[in-house]
Amino acid sequence: MKEAGVFIVTIGVGPYINDNELRSIASSPEFYLKVDSYEELNEDAIVKQVTNLTCNELPPCPNKKLADYLQAHEGRVRRTSPIFPQSVKQVCEGIPVDLLFIVDQSTSLGEESFRKELNFINSIITNIDSNLLHVSVIKFSDEANIEIRFNQYQSMQDLTRAVSSIYYGGGNTYTNKALYLMLKEGFSDTNGARPGVDKIGIVITDGGSTDPISTKTMALKVQQEGIQMFAIGVGPEFASNERNNQEELNSIASDPDKDFVFTVDDADGLENIHNMISRKVCEDKCKDTYGSRTQVQNALAAIPYSTGDTNMHLAFEKMLNEEFSGARGARNVDKIAVVLTDGNPTDRYKLADQVKEAKARGITIFTVGIGPDVNVNRLNEIASEPSQYYSFSVSSLDTLSQIRRQMGLRICALNGYAIYTCKLIKK
Repeated sequence: MKEAGVFIVTIGVGPYINDNELRSIASSPEFYLKVDSYEELNEDAIVKQVTNLTCNELPPCPNKKLADYLQAHEGRVRRTSPIFPQSVKQVCEGIPVDLLFIVDQSTSLGEESFRKELNFINSIITNIDSNLLHVSVIKFSDEANIEIRFNQYQSMQDLTRAVSSIYYGGGNTYTNKALYLMLKEGFSDTNGARPGVDKIGIVITDGGSTDPISTKTMALKVQQEGIQMFAIGVGPEFASNERNNQEELNSIASDPDKDFVFTVDDADGLENIHNMISRKVCEDKCKDTYGSRTQVQNALAAIPYSTGDTNMHLAFEKMLNEEFSGARGARNVDKIAVVLTDGNPTDRYKLADQVKEAKARGITIFTVGIGPDVNVNRLNEIASEPSQYYSFSVSSLDTLSQIRRQMGLRICALNGYAIYTCKLIKK
């Protein structure tokens, strides 16, 4: 359904729902809602929430130009997550990741479920489908062994075939030994890990560790090393919400648990979450340094003020060389730059070359001139075309708020009609 462009909202009712399953069915996790009872479905808050998500309060998608639509609805919509999310491959493109799977082969799991775990690993690998993704696999039961090294296979076909060929041996569930091996060797040069590349581990297990105390100790050491960890519990020991096993998963996974801990009723349930895990692996890397709007706002507020000339061409040079790179968390999505200035560029000609290059790379440029000393013609030269749509001027810093909604809407609508990427809010 998702591939056919159907937008899916899921609603869980009552205490016995499977959060992970409903979240994976939804178009994206924020389109999953939960209420305690059927009576709550009639409350205004949930009705408005569903209405907003599905944009029913907006008129039907118009068959006319975007500019006409924006003019008619300016100020009535705001950006949320896209209703038709990008594919996992698009989200992950340009992001180097070393991804290490720790897979349980204990006797309690059984060979059939073990094979489904391996299929799950291959689903994630093929979902991401990036030459910047390197994969290693550790298998554990009574002992832990590295089955696949990061630099061992050069093609997707060879890698997935090797994963499928991993031997099942049975045994106990010494999760601590797998975590120890990951710390000691998993992300080392000898295992083919790359320096400076994000390290992510995914633990898949069907039950609590045979040595829970040692596992908890090793999990703490993993967290201290800064390795981002997902923990997936498979089977009835987690489906019954057995407290100790759930707490062990939580200790292995990164925080917050709601983003990094998953449970399924059985190995078949892994099929329901592989898309979500694949996307999360990349989305969390795309966030780069900051993981929430509050963190971004705090970081902006902490930027120190300095004086000097208006060397705007240097800012464009840095943007072109660094800021839209995969190393900075940039993805294969629309690139937008917003220039705010209260003066005229020091070197107009160098800037013109940089602006030309930025536009050639497909970067959309908005300009905002602040105060009486701004040359509007220079702003229009920098802004994307048509300049009257992408260029703004305000009389002072105090009046910037007057264009916030208008600019936000125009940024929101760059991918097409606003109805597909925005939702209605009360003014």
